Amino acid sequence: MAIINILSDEPGGHSCATWGFKGDARVPIIVNDYDYDGIFGEWFGIGAWSSPWYFIIDENFIYQTKTQSELEAENLLEDMLTNME
Repeated sequence: MAIINILSDEPGGHSCATWGFKGDARVPIIVNDYDYDGIFGEWFGIGAWSSPWYFIIDENFIYQTKTQSELEAENLLEDMLTNME
């Protein structure tokens, strides 16, 4: 499992380093999508400055769905784990 946070911090916002100091130095991976002209958001069809998003990618690295609900993301992951058994 990988947890990757993609933020869109425009100039003057918090830096990725500032966000990173709030948690474990190894997890999650944080990408500032603003620095990449929103390409990560474009990959998944989300608009600029729209956060947070949870992307569900299965064990075969196939994109399944996205949600802005943490509870829904947890339920989807639980379902995937149950179905793998």
